[in-house]
Amino acid sequence: MTTKNVPTKSGWQNDEQRRRGSNAKNIRISQAVNYCFNASGEMEFYGVPRHAKWDKVRREHLENNRSCLVCDIKLGLDVHHIIPYWQRPDLELDLKNLVTLCGPPWNHHFWWGHLGSWKSYNLRIERDAEWFKRRVESRP
Repeated sequence: MTTKNVPTKSGWQNDEQRRRGSNAKNIRISQAVNYCFNASGEMEFYGVPRHAKWDKVRREHLENNRSCLVCDIKLGLDVHHIIPYWQRPDLELDLKNLVTLCGPPWNHHFWWGHLGSWKSYNLRIERDAEWFKRRVESRP
């Protein structure tokens, strides 16, 4: 599978791609190898092969959920599995297991979805995001 925009260790190939972020319209994730950027901005490869329908499910999810669950931003969105697909492959395409979180620069996918470590995950992401929104709305 070819990718239109190839990530590098320092980010996207050009400013236009960096500005748009990693939404479904500007990147296709390989079904064999997956990657993420750690807190230092270095690319990490990991992987359980993706299901053949993942790209379609991801695209449809982003079309129906167009903002970050935590901050409501509409750019640089990622689809996050509440229960990681490597742990429960049967839930990889389950829409109830997906939420939309933003990537860099706020990186709520990393901080809220994975609690600051790609090896971790947050089963309470929906509840935590609602709590955070209420706190922001009621701040002095």
